[in-house]
Amino acid sequence: MKNVAQIPFSRNADHRTLTYFFQNLKTIRKIHRLRQKEIAELLDINRPAYSAYEAGRALPKLTVLRKLKEHFGYTYEQLLDDLITEDTP
Repeated sequence: MKNVAQIPFSRNADHRTLTYFFQNLKTIRKIHRLRQKEIAELLDINRPAYSAYEAGRALPKLTVLRKLKEHFGYTYEQLLDDLITEDTP
């Protein structure tokens, strides 16, 4: 059984974490000058699914989070616990 601390995103995530995550998705996309369709393709999902994540209507699977983390070089902590800006390393 996995330790809860190892699971980066769960259905029990607090409101702040969810808010930061949804905002961070849009910020990352804007920083990299991508359209929703383009970032969806990078994450191997369709555009409506990505749009739902960005709008806060759905939660992504762990595989999507992992791809986002690996492709753009952010940590899970940055994605979920911090507000990412253009100045975020």
